[in-house]
Amino acid sequence: MDSQSITIKFADSSSVPPWIYIADNNGVLFSEQIDSGKAMLFRFSTMYYGLPKIYSLYPKIRLRARDTLEEKTEKKYSVSLLNQSENLNVSGYKSISVAAGNLGQISLEQGLDVQIGGELRPGTELKAHFSDQGSTLDGVTREISEFDMIYVTLSDPKFDILAGDQYINWPMQGILSGQKKIKGLSVSVHPGLFSMGAFGALSGGNFTRETWHGKNGLQGPYSFSGKGEQGIITPIAGTIKLKVNGKILEEGEDKDFIVDYDLGSVTFNPKILIRDEDLIIVEYEYKLFDFQRSVLGTTAGFSTRDSTFSVKGVLWSEADNKNRLIDITFDSSDMAELRKAGDKPVFGYNDRAVHENDVPEVSRYEPLYQKVDSLGKIIFRFKPFNPAFPQDREGRFRVYFSHVGMGKGSYVRDVTVSEYEVYRYAGENAGDYLPLTPLSTPKRMTAGEIAGDLRLDMLKMKINVAGQDYDKNLFSSIDDHDNRASAVRATMLAGDKRFDKRTAWLSADYNYSSRHFNVDLFDTYDRYDQWDDSTFNESAVERQFWEGNIGVTPFKMFSAQIGYGQNRIDSSMTTDKFTWYSRTEPFKKLLLDYDGTLFRHHEASRKGMNRKGTARAVYQLEKHEVELAYKDEWRTDSLKEGIGTIAAILQYGYLPWNLKQTFDLRQFREGKTTLFGATDTGWAFSWEQSLDKQVASWWKINGLSSFYTTKTGTGDKQNRQSSTTFLIDANSEMSSRKSGFSSTQRYRLSSEKISSFIQVPVLTVKGHGTHIYDDSLKEYVPSPFGDYFLQQREVYDSTDGLVRKKRLDLNWSYHPARKIKGILNDLNWYGTLLLDEHVDSRTTGWKAWVPGWLSLEEMRNPFNDKNVSYSDLSYRQQIQWMPKEWENLSGDLFGQMSLRKIRSYQETSTESGFNIRIKRGKLTFGDESRFCYVFHDDSLIQDFYVRDFNTVLSQRLEFDKKFEIYFQECIGWARKDDPYSKEKAVKPDSSLYVQLNPGFQWRPFDQGWAEASYMYSFVPIAGELDYRMARGISAGLSHVVSIAANFQIGKHFSLSGSYRGEINRPFGKTLFDKSLHTVIMEMKAFL
Repeated sequence: MDSQSITIKFADSSSVPPWIYIADNNGVLFSEQIDSGKAMLFRFSTMYYGLPKIYSLYPKIRLRARDTLEEKTEKKYSVSLLNQSENLNVSGYKSISVAAGNLGQISLEQGLDVQIGGELRPGTELKAHFSDQGSTLDGVTREISEFDMIYVTLSDPKFDILAGDQYINWPMQGILSGQKKIKGLSVSVHPGLFSMGAFGALSGGNFTRETWHGKNGLQGPYSFSGKGEQGIITPIAGTIKLKVNGKILEEGEDKDFIVDYDLGSVTFNPKILIRDEDLIIVEYEYKLFDFQRSVLGTTAGFSTRDSTFSVKGVLWSEADNKNRLIDITFDSSDMAELRKAGDKPVFGYNDRAVHENDVPEVSRYEPLYQKVDSLGKIIFRFKPFNPAFPQDREGRFRVYFSHVGMGKGSYVRDVTVSEYEVYRYAGENAGDYLPLTPLSTPKRMTAGEIAGDLRLDMLKMKINVAGQDYDKNLFSSIDDHDNRASAVRATMLAGDKRFDKRTAWLSADYNYSSRHFNVDLFDTYDRYDQWDDSTFNESAVERQFWEGNIGVTPFKMFSAQIGYGQNRIDSSMTTDKFTWYSRTEPFKKLLLDYDGTLFRHHEASRKGMNRKGTARAVYQLEKHEVELAYKDEWRTDSLKEGIGTIAAILQYGYLPWNLKQTFDLRQFREGKTTLFGATDTGWAFSWEQSLDKQVASWWKINGLSSFYTTKTGTGDKQNRQSSTTFLIDANSEMSSRKSGFSSTQRYRLSSEKISSFIQVPVLTVKGHGTHIYDDSLKEYVPSPFGDYFLQQREVYDSTDGLVRKKRLDLNWSYHPARKIKGILNDLNWYGTLLLDEHVDSRTTGWKAWVPGWLSLEEMRNPFNDKNVSYSDLSYRQQIQWMPKEWENLSGDLFGQMSLRKIRSYQETSTESGFNIRIKRGKLTFGDESRFCYVFHDDSLIQDFYVRDFNTVLSQRLEFDKKFEIYFQECIGWARKDDPYSKEKAVKPDSSLYVQLNPGFQWRPFDQGWAEASYMYSFVPIAGELDYRMARGISAGLSHVVSIAANFQIGKHFSLSGSYRGEINRPFGKTLFDKSLHTVIMEMKAFL
């Protein structure tokens, strides 16, 4: 698996203890014992783009060493092929797993992972990967992120062949662009000066480009909208390309931005400051699940030996199969309208069925409807999922409504429902809405482009010619005469553009697109930067952009350039521009330059002028660099009303430390005079800094921070607006072999939209979940035999409010590297601090910037609201004792304090414990003791306390390293009560519990292991227990039998299985509940 992708949380979304991934054993090792009965969610991506899966561990009595550090039995054996001329290695496995229980639950899963690699002959290399993970579990939830990757590649100096899953990109940087994930075959041949290629495949995605306008202080989320389709747009992982003001950013938790693929949105990390003037361009592919789609393409190219001339052509054809519908249906009337519509949109009913297993989760985000008969007419009625009746999940539909005008529809907004935007049936022509949207139509796009490139010493030319044939409705044979379009891009540079000797040059650029060409010649940022235009104009018009420049370097270290250009729409000039640029280097370390542009807009709606210029002075030494810049911009309309900006920018860099400081002060002006005579209407100041330095051999620091504040408006305070943003991402790593001390620290701060945490229910096998729905509380509550797993998910409000998110992660460890007298030499120390807090961004004072401070103040005084919406604070201290004089003696001690606030509850807890192990010959003794204290303060239900103390004695006897028996005795005390009964006298025997656990383990011939155990548990406490009580075992009398085995059969097979049987009699009752039995079997075949 991809170890960087692993995330682990408890099923209630709380954090797990620190852990490490051990590749040799393909498992994780936790820093502490996990509470019995607590389910965990593991999310990870397998290598070669495998399908991300979520695994929930079955609640266990106690996690033994083999549960987290299992003996390596699933090896990937390699064998060489018989043909001695082939140097290939083959490795992998095939597995089949069956799980069944006596409550009717059953599942069948299979997995395949085979890798092949090596040389078929000198220079010819083969690589292949076959991966398939699947199950027969009911459900049709669409996973848009990477599916299993199955491919075969054959590489040779003269050709390349790739079959299976792959990414294809438009093979040239020109007018057209695109990227797709496909399943198909691609071939390329490159004998000498020529190259040719072709591919054919199935593809389910649509490529699109969006532009978002940034907003001061809003790091996210920014939502994908596709091409205007209804519902959540989910992009395909691996296809997202994002730029801010022309700068390409990277996706990732530790990079520039993260993507929420479930909700279809982007959030920027604190490394990137987003402002009002920022233009965000994102390209991606997404799936609609409407038609099966195929894509064909071919390329050809030629290049001279010295690369002075080259030509390349590409042709793509992408088409929907109108006879292969996926998730949509059309009735006869829809088809009749579609056939006679041509390319015009046809409105129709858009209901899409939701699979019953997906209803609980989808219902948390979108309103679901049922079809009902109303006086012979089928109408849609709002029918949300009711968790109190988890089996009522059939016949739900997603339905989207369109406004058709007053009295022309049959539905109206249902104002009684505030959670969603819901519509109810009001009667024929008694409403404003209808359940209609434009129907999906099968489309075909054929696009081609030819590029020629000439590179001589004094002349460089490049020309691109592109064409399109776009049929928007393959159901209709009507030709709207708007399918075909073309575009041209040409650039030329004559002369030698240099600054270190006497030269002259002439350059020109020309761009043209015909009326129905559906790709912008420039993205929004480039169009704004080059032509002062960031408007969205989707009308069918003919566009031309051209500009020419002439430049000269009359003597060394001085040059100048002037230029002129025009932007024309349908032969009418909309904008022309004059540009000028000059630079000089008076002496070696100083650079001075000026760049100016004057735009004249001639359209009636934008008539006016805009002048902007930038003057810079750059002074660079061996270790220092200083840049001082002045910028101004003055825009006037047809009435001579002007608006402008004056900016002063100072940058300083200290190169040995990779330290960069940038100060930017801007003043906003408005009026009918000149820029400097206009009225001051506001200002903005930003301070950005970055650092990356290895301070010492044992200490490295790096980070970025951005501070931005602005105030705009005139007149009284009510008309003035201000905002402040402060972003930090700071990291520190310390590791000293001499002292044995190591530590990592990370502090992050950002501002985002106000959000709330909702519970997303995931329905599981009855009795095997962690929560049930309490209809009286209208809330999911913990239960050891529930019907649901719950995921806490962040959902953003539609308001403009912002929240400040602060987080500090600190880990440290100390292992004595030098001999210390006494017991201190035998101790290893570990500490983990987590402070994560969300507060209202309007909260002021230094405490608002320190993670956790306001939460602690609010805890001390609950009536003093500190505007904390979420907090997760904890510190864990662990001390490991490993005396060097007695290798058979070891132990450890831990303590943890935590405070969590989420949704309706706040919870404080204290945990501590110790364990000690003594080994004498073949006999091992152990003692594990643990104390837990929790106060649960909830606004929806009764507050309560949880207290538990237990100690577990264990004895383990080993026979000839192949067989061992063990016995564990646990005695504990637990209690759950409300605040009013906390101080009352407690009878000791009312809360004492006993658990006995004998078992044995067998390891025959180093070929695997088998283990069997029995547990007797008596917990005399009435009612359901909190999962932190009695080690996670149910109240009452319980008998549990567990059997597990994993054996290697020969070199190429392994067989594993487990059985768990449990019977419970609740405390105070005379009869046992129905017994629970679960059997799991898995077989693997290795290559």
